[in-house]
Amino acid sequence: MSEPRTLEKLRDLEPELRKQGVTSLYLFGSFARGEERSDSDVDLFCDLDPNSKLGFGFFALADRIAEVIGRSVDLTTRDGLHPLIRDDVMREAVQVF
Repeated sequence: MSEPRTLEKLRDLEPELRKQGVTSLYLFGSFARGEERSDSDVDLFCDLDPNSKLGFGFFALADRIAEVIGRSVDLTTRDGLHPLIRDDVMREAVQVF
């Protein structure tokens, strides 16, 4: 799956993810750099509505995204990005929505 097709599938999920409290979604890692391989997972981070009551439902979001795009997904929030990699991730991130 090429990065543009991955982006298209992720963008198709926007209404569903917004209903869950996701206000923005970003792709980073090998897919954002165009260096993905057949065994690459998809790295994503998102921003959440502070009034969202998502809780443990956050884990279901990653499962749903993986189901739709047919790849393993690593999903975190912007605040969940480790400080040692945050700047690099932010530089390469591609905004999905």
